[in-house]
This record gives sequence, structure tokens and C-alpha cells, in this order.
Amino acid sequence: MKKDPANLALVPLAQRSVDLCVVALLASETVECDVPSPVHRAVFERLIARHAGDFEPGFLYLSRAERAVCRSMPEIDAAMANCATVRARKAGSGFTRDDKAQARFVQGYCHFLRGEPARAARLHPGGDWPAYEDVHFDEPSEPVDFNKGKFDTIMRDLDRLTQARDYRRALAAVEAGERMLADAGSRDACFWAQVLDKKRFLAYELGEWDLNETACHQIIERLQHQDLWLFSAFMEPLRAALRSAWFRLGTMHAGADRSAGELKADLALIDKALALFYSDEDDDVIAPFKEGRATVRALLDAASA
Repeated sequence: MKKDPANLALVPLAQRSVDLCVVALLASETVECDVPSPVHRAVFERLIARHAGDFEPGFLYLSRAERAVCRSMPEIDAAMANCATVRARKAGSGFTRDDKAQARFVQGYCHFLRGEPARAARLHPGGDWPAYEDVHFDEPSEPVDFNKGKFDTIMRDLDRLTQARDYRRALAAVEAGERMLADAGSRDACFWAQVLDKKRFLAYELGEWDLNETACHQIIERLQHQDLWLFSAFMEPLRAALRSAWFRLGTMHAGADRSAGELKADLALIDKALALFYSDEDDDVIAPFKEGRATVRALLDAASA
């Protein structure tokens, strides 16, 4: 575990003890998502008591708060207490401005869970933060028997074939990767995003419109409930796949005779895609999405006239 903390994900949930999880986290905090909820509180109590100097304080307290609200029976009081600790600390305590914004958001989410929308709304940080109803959490899953080396080889072949514009053979590689994930029962969102986004792209380039639409729906089904509100580089491939899927579904009928109601639904899908961009996104990245929205908006205005 010290040599490769990612091995924590390969341990059956029942055997992920407090001691084992602490060792893994001391090696890399990125494995926090693989700490089972039944031991999560005890793990972080030990880290705070004995190893606080090895971590950023925001990681310790906010991880505890987020896991408290993601349980099947949310522990709202515990989450609120951890968030209050973050927000109450003064400058120089180690908590960053982003930590305090995240604590504010989680506190608002707690009020949302309690059915207190007015309090929740007052605490929402605004900006890039999503609506509370769009927040979803996943528990750590049991490990699956999955040959990652073989999968990585398939993905390298897929990238090579795609760059060579050998789209038909690239699509066969996509199908092989998709079969591996399905046969293993894998829930790894990054692997699924990698495969399904390539499937969407290749089907489009090959003019296989039904397959292209199917891939878009698969992306949304697989990824829309991930914790995309935690804006990290780890989540960017998922956000990119979802953006492309929602945008494609919202614009694919732009040349057809659509009713005002259908065009409103198309516009809503495009807006979902645009909501996954950062507020400071590069113009050249977001421009095609804005142009697509303008086209559908014009069609809607004409249909409503």
C-alpha cells in the first residue's frame, strides 16, 4: 500500500480497515474516494489527531463533511460541524478561500436536504457552483477483475488509429474496450468517459448517426451523476464528454422541422453543456457551443413568431 496506494481500490470493502486506509492516505490523499463509509469517520479522526501536519486542513475537514452527507442516511449535523470549523478559522489557519466556499456550499446543501430552500439559497456561492439538486454522491465500490494493462493497450491503439483517421478500425477498438468494461462490471467513470466519448466522435466521423446518438445517451446515463461540482483536473474528461453529448443531442436536429416545444428542449440540452464550462474558459473552446446555441435560439424565435 505504501508503494502504490492505488491498490486500496483493489482490496475488498470489508478488508479496508482503518489502519490500511490511513497508510494509503498518508501515501496519497487521492485515494480518499476509496475509503469505505463505515470506517471513513474513524480514519479521518485519526488523521486529524495524529497526522494533521501531513495534509492541508481543508482536505481533512471537507472530506469528512462531504462523506457525512453522502451516506444513505446523511449525517447532516456532523457535516455542518465540519463546515463550520472551516468557515470560522481566520487567516493563517491553512484554510483557503476555496475551502471556505466549498464549506459554504456543503452547508447550503445540508439545508437543502433538510427541506430549507431559503437558507440553502442564501449559502449558495453562485458562479460555477451547480444547483443543489444536481449534486450526487457515489459510495466506494467493490473491486472488479479487470485487466487494466490490456485496456491501456487497447486505448493506445485507439488513439493511434484515431490520429491516423482509420476510424473504422478505431471503432472496433472502442467496442473492445467497452466490452472489457461491461464484462468486468466496471463503474470507473474515467474509463467509461474515455471509451464512450471516443465512440461518440468516431460514430459522427463515420456518419453512423444512430450510433452517435446512442453514444451520447450512454455518456449521459453513465456520467451525469458524478461529482462534477468538485472542479479538478481528474473530472475534466468527464465534463468534456458530457458537454459534447448534451451539445450534440441539442443541435443534431437543427436542420429538421422542429416545433417550438422541441426546440425549447434542444435549447435546454445545450444550456446543460454550457453550464459545464468554467466562467473563464478560453473563447475558442466555448465559441462553437455558443454558436450552436444561437442557431437553435434563432430557430426557436422563428417557430414562436
